[in-house]
Amino acid sequence: MKKIIAYILLLLAVMLTVRCNAEEDNAIADQRSRITTYLENNAEEDLWSEISGVFRYRIPGENAVQSTATEIERGDSVYFYFAGYEFTSTRQEPTFYTNLDYLIEERRLAGQNVIFMSDEPEKVKIGDTKLIRALEIGLTGCYQGDSVRLFLTSNLAYGANYVSTLPLDSSVEYAVLIDKVIKQ
Repeated sequence: MKKIIAYILLLLAVMLTVRCNAEEDNAIADQRSRITTYLENNAEEDLWSEISGVFRYRIPGENAVQSTATEIERGDSVYFYFAGYEFTSTRQEPTFYTNLDYLIEERRLAGQNVIFMSDEPEKVKIGDTKLIRALEIGLTGCYQGDSVRLFLTSNLAYGANYVSTLPLDSSVEYAVLIDKVIKQ
């Protein structure tokens, strides 16, 4: 009798796991679809791409010096400014994290805690950093002076982890200005 109960419990656990995974897969597929639709409707086709699940949109004509700069590669040090948003296709929400001084001030005036935010450029070494892997993927292949928008599904962003004011399991958009690249 104990064996039968153990098998039934095991079967129930497997069924619940499969159902949860299917729901998560559907949520990720929905996020990917919303990001793709947004880019198809709002970005020039040849300026956006998907690399390993990360959607990258290069903003044309902003600050890029691609003719003289080298492409960001693993091992390079990159300095950049950024603003992170919950992706909603309208981007009216406040940032959940930034290092842009005017956005930090907006958050402070709105009564939010900005003690951990700095207006200094973020400095990372590609391949050896505290950044989430998807941001490294999105930055690799860019150039000093590039302005890019990176779109991440929740599984590539923060998933079920709390990050500032970002709701759990949210897709994310990062607006990034690459200030300086030091080749290694």
